[in-house]
Amino acid sequence: MSKLIFDVDGVLITYEKNFAEAYSDEFGIEISKIYEFFANDYYECAIGQAELHDKIEKYVERWGWPGDAGSLIQYWFDSQSTVNAPLLDLIGTARRSGHECYVASDQDALRSDYVQRLVDIKRGFDGAFFSCDVGATKTQSAFFERVLGELGPESGELFFWDDNPKNVAAARQAGIEAEVYTSFDGFRKPFSDRFLKR
Repeated sequence: MSKLIFDVDGVLITYEKNFAEAYSDEFGIEISKIYEFFANDYYECAIGQAELHDKIEKYVERWGWPGDAGSLIQYWFDSQSTVNAPLLDLIGTARRSGHECYVASDQDALRSDYVQRLVDIKRGFDGAFFSCDVGATKTQSAFFERVLGELGPESGELFFWDDNPKNVAAARQAGIEAEVYTSFDGFRKPFSDRFLKR
């Protein structure tokens, strides 16, 4: 049977606006000032080399946040916390059909813990690959080398879905069959036809 791998943000977790968009709209801060954090400081957190709290603390004042770093982090996490329940149900059906299902996501240690509890990864999946544990993000070859090292090199048996085309391209470069996830409606039928028992 196949091994099916799913991204978190934009796939397992959905949102109308991401954290930067939601914060910019609510507090009137230029969105470029928020993306500055992700461009310059978040990477070290994402690969497990820095603590999120330490890196985001200097942005509390820059972004005009009325609380402390901890409450800012909670606001961020809560703004991207809508679980894609229909997709999780479909994944459960795929597992009952004999497929193994995994998560692959760029996350710092704090949000990794948050999404694991939110999506109940321990119960609903066979394993997870988070960038903070791997030490590389999904645009880097080392990430998918780790995935292949643990799940097996047979590219025909590994499938990956992500909403970011750059991550899909990196997975394909590693020999994993990968597709861009755009919506559940567009995903459901081809996935069901291919992976679910009739």
